[in-house]
Amino acid sequence: NFDIDYGDDNTQMFAKLNLKHFETIIKWIDLEKNNYKVGDIKLDGLSLKFNQKLIQDLRLQSSDQTTRKTSSSPLQLALNKIDLSNILVNYGDDNSKMYAKASLKNFQTIIKKLDLQESDFDIGDIKLDGLDLDYLQKKTTQIKAKTEANTTNSALKIALNKINLNDVKVNYNDENSRTEANIKLADFQSKINQLDFTHSIFDIDHILLKGGIINANLHLAS
Repeated sequence: NFDIDYGDDNTQMFAKLNLKHFETIIKWIDLEKNNYKVGDIKLDGLSLKFNQKLIQDLRLQSSDQTTRKTSSSPLQLALNKIDLSNILVNYGDDNSKMYAKASLKNFQTIIKKLDLQESDFDIGDIKLDGLDLDYLQKKTTQIKAKTEANTTNSALKIALNKINLNDVKVNYNDENSRTEANIKLADFQSKINQLDFTHSIFDIDHILLKGGIINANLHLAS
């Protein structure tokens, strides 16, 4: 077992992590070019609790962060098989008033291509079993910060294959947008050949849904 208990009174950030099993092979690390190549990742029994307590001078801190500029190289990350089992995450941020709890029995996939700079992704079969997610965004007072940005984002391109979701439960509540949703999926299967948002190409082979319940309340601004 691997345990970490972290606390910082200055930033009011606190975290506890427990990990039972983790294995991978790091094939390549280039810190200068921000380039990393990692083999298969297998992780079992992760428990993470994160709590960001209220910071009174958040407005000043946010202003300082927006003025910082980074000139680091874009992240280049090569992965392969990913196998996650028995995951439990409890996240709370009193500043943004965002809170989430998630438990996951198993998640498996293969990352064939991961180009973050060009937003180009090639992902193999996705298998997800036993996801239970509760998300709450409490009402906040929006603080608009003046930022100067001159960035061009590449259109998202995703290559997928088979998707198999079993026993999925999602409770979503956003008090800012007054949006609520409750989703339960006993079994969801699909095969996606291509998703090209640039050319509006959505090639989906089939969709099979069993035992699905979706309830949503949306608030449309007048």
